[in-house]
Amino acid sequence: MLTHRIAHRVLTDSARAQHVLAITFTREAASEMRRRLGHLGISKHESGTPTVGTFHAIALSLLRQRLLDLGQTMPNIVHNRLALAVAAADQHPLGKRPRDLLIEVDWAHARRIAPHGYIQAVKREQRSTPTPPAEIAELYKRYETVKKRRHVVDLDDLITRVVDEMHQHTDYAEAVRWRFRHLFVDEAQDMNPLQYDLFEAIRGGRNDVFIVGDPLQAIYGWNGSDHRLFDNLPNVLPQPTIFSLPNNYRCSPHIVAAARHVAHFTGQDVDVHATRDSGDPVRVFGFADEASEAEGIASILWRYAPTAGASPWTSVAVLVRTNAQIPAIAAALAKHGIPVHSARPAPEVQAAVELAAQCGGRH
Repeated sequence: MLTHRIAHRVLTDSARAQHVLAITFTREAASEMRRRLGHLGISKHESGTPTVGTFHAIALSLLRQRLLDLGQTMPNIVHNRLALAVAAADQHPLGKRPRDLLIEVDWAHARRIAPHGYIQAVKREQRSTPTPPAEIAELYKRYETVKKRRHVVDLDDLITRVVDEMHQHTDYAEAVRWRFRHLFVDEAQDMNPLQYDLFEAIRGGRNDVFIVGDPLQAIYGWNGSDHRLFDNLPNVLPQPTIFSLPNNYRCSPHIVAAARHVAHFTGQDVDVHATRDSGDPVRVFGFADEASEAEGIASILWRYAPTAGASPWTSVAVLVRTNAQIPAIAAALAKHGIPVHSARPAPEVQAAVELAAQCGGRH
């Protein structure tokens, strides 16, 4: 929908491609958006090329150009945040679990919470933390200190720097808004307050905005996103036109009904209908702990295997919510003779991939 909207605007001369900014959340999604725009004849239109990228990539590009214009040096982006977290933790037990510390740092960054405000924010949001909030607040403070001492920034700092520059310098803000006159945002339900601030800084109160999102697909609250920002957009944007898409073309009626049931008990009654034929009913299994869950998954798969043909495992996928669940499940499957293939890279490789994905090119 979003790419077709861009194409329609450009091809009907109601928007110039060089003034289009389309933001999404992953490098893969940005690449797919550019591919689709290419198929629609927009990637190299006579009116220019749209700018497509993630929030971090757009911020990186804007900050790099801003500092170049000011004759200042672009700061180095930290390439190993795990090592940075370990250095900040020092002798604290979280030094052996740096990812847990970084999750809290990222949550605080996403919500623009400084170290001195972390404890109160955790209480306000009733957030569960891996260690007492006061300890994390101190480690978070040390993390920021280590960054300054090493003269490095992380990805969220890029967005913060650009937002602050736009707030402090009206001429710079107007230049950015002149460049990006037509603003498109995909998966907007996953915006966190920091990303929303960048969106609002670029929008500058204008109404030339097209946003796609679904609050029922907001899954990154644990990492700082807030679907309420998306929910409130109709009250923020001047005279918005809202299109609802109630038909679900992917899932069977059983799955859609189950999803509606879950949504109802989270306080969201939605009008969504499946268009596909009926399928197998949804079955729910409960387990006491991580180990029994892993064993239970293996047992379920073996009950499925006899009816799945000669190569039963080629059509089976086990989806998990977080990477932390993978080791126990993979070990249980291997124990019960079920071959396991995981696309999950080593932690060091994953960290490098995430950094590259978020800082990917704009065009």
